Amino acid sequence: MRIQTRLLLLLLVVAVVPVLVSGITAVALSRSAITHYVQASNVTEARYLAEAVDSYIADALRELRLAVDYTPFATLAPDERQGALGLAYRLNDGFNVVSLINAAGDGVGAPVFALDPEHEPGAAHHQRVSEADLNAFSQHVPLEAALTAGAAVGPVYLSPDKRSPALVLAVKVADLGGDQVLAVELTLDPVATRVREIAAQADASAYVVDGRGQVVAHSLPEVALLRAPFAEREPVRLVTGAGLESAGAVNYTSGDTLMAAAYARLGRLPWGVVVERPQRVAFSHALRIQWQTVFWVVIALLCAVISGVVLARSIGDPIRSLDRAALAVKQGDLSVRARVEGGDELARLATSFNAMADEIARRDDELRQFNLELQARVEDRTRALKQAQDQLLRSEKLAAVGELGAGVAHEINNPLAGVLGSAQLLLLRAEPDHPSITHLKNIENEALRIRDIVRNLLQLSQTRDEHSGVLVDVNRVIEAALNLVARPIIAQRIRVKKTLATELPKVRADPSELQQVFLHLLSNAKNAMPEGGELRLTSSLVEDRLVQVTVADTGVGIRPEDLDKIFEPFFTRKEDWHGKGLGLAVVHRAVEQMGGRITVESDVGRGAAFTLLFPIARENLHLA
Repeated sequence: MRIQTRLLLLLLVVAVVPVLVSGITAVALSRSAITHYVQASNVTEARYLAEAVDSYIADALRELRLAVDYTPFATLAPDERQGALGLAYRLNDGFNVVSLINAAGDGVGAPVFALDPEHEPGAAHHQRVSEADLNAFSQHVPLEAALTAGAAVGPVYLSPDKRSPALVLAVKVADLGGDQVLAVELTLDPVATRVREIAAQADASAYVVDGRGQVVAHSLPEVALLRAPFAEREPVRLVTGAGLESAGAVNYTSGDTLMAAAYARLGRLPWGVVVERPQRVAFSHALRIQWQTVFWVVIALLCAVISGVVLARSIGDPIRSLDRAALAVKQGDLSVRARVEGGDELARLATSFNAMADEIARRDDELRQFNLELQARVEDRTRALKQAQDQLLRSEKLAAVGELGAGVAHEINNPLAGVLGSAQLLLLRAEPDHPSITHLKNIENEALRIRDIVRNLLQLSQTRDEHSGVLVDVNRVIEAALNLVARPIIAQRIRVKKTLATELPKVRADPSELQQVFLHLLSNAKNAMPEGGELRLTSSLVEDRLVQVTVADTGVGIRPEDLDKIFEPFFTRKEDWHGKGLGLAVVHRAVEQMGGRITVESDVGRGAAFTLLFPIARENLHLA
């Protein structure tokens, strides 16, 4: 006998017999499991519906209690009391009528209800109430029970003008001597809606019954408030009887139909919930599984025949797959893997080959990743070196300008003093209406401007020890500088937002020089926002060793091509050249001499942010 024939017969025996046995077993087990599942599902749905109904009525009663507890009815005037009833009416969309009722059963004041809810404020979700509805409400108030127990739930009733049942909740008003109750009519329409939803989701019938077996809500609206024949059904007797389980499942006969039902009691009311469906519907899945089992047995038989035919040829597939994978790896394609099937020698060989290919791919990825990391590190170090070089060049420029300023300051100051003194002397001697007054004042102003420029140049040439100065509270210096420019900032409609860290460590600096630094930055921020904006001042502690201060504005911003030039002497973006172009250069020089560092970030049209870093005094740090 050929090996293919032997394999085919063996495969038929091995494949079909277990499928037959497992199919018969699966049918029996599935019917048992589906029976248990249907019962558990019905019980779960019944419990859920019972909890929903119980919560709906309990929540309404709790809201009514809150209205009574927090409303001082005894101290309210009649019109105020009427307003309080209106507030209670709007506590719950299910309230149809709200009324105060005395011990004789008479209403105290007018009840609150809606004749036309769609056109009355706050009543759009409430039901319309007619005269017949009010009469039905007054006849079903549980007055004696509420006066005795403090709160009561009345029986379910159906008003002639309504399609959905309702009940009355009553709570004793202790504030009025305990002889009056606050009563509301609560519609059970939401309960009926929830019942219909549960029935639609479970493809079953669902209904709620009271303690007498009367249907309170049903998935079919026309069945509401019927007692017969529901009171005689087995699940209704179980849910309304005393001393039984709070929830359970039962199979019973309704007419000629076998039914699978579940019941659950409410926690606070003597009501119950029943969810039921015909057994032929509930156990339809078991019959479907039976036919599916027969179908798959036939499919297994066909698969066994086909598998036996192709088994011999399938042995060569793993070898061909391994050969293709080896050729691909040889050509450099490390993504191809040999197919692994079964657990024989060929499968182990394919597994070993795939592991070897994975290891080669892993090492190749590691090498590629190492090259990327090395490139990123080189770029980071190059960027840091360029920043250090730029800062060194900037410092050298400032030092060169300072040396130049120191060299020419005295040469300029001597003739400048003569020009300034002569102009001021002529101003003192000239008549107020003399035509030369304007020219003399221009000479005086420009001479004073030259003097300020020379003074700033001298500041650039001065070198201070970074450890000199005193301990300074940066937040206090910021506040002082802000107070000096507060008036023009307010006049320019600029909002100031301060976020200053508390208990900020002190830094070592010259207070007046540090204040000038902040004044320059605040002035620049103000000038960048001529039409108003927001000025943000922030201070914080960085890494427990640096004090960081940020001065940010929402002004015009700095162009990218100018970011590397703003700290250079005499550079300015002001078209009118009223400034001297030395402000930020002086700021940069002063911050460096304090052992700090200043950086800037800007987005054109959205503002600029200057960040200053100072070492705290106890660390004696210096930032290059």
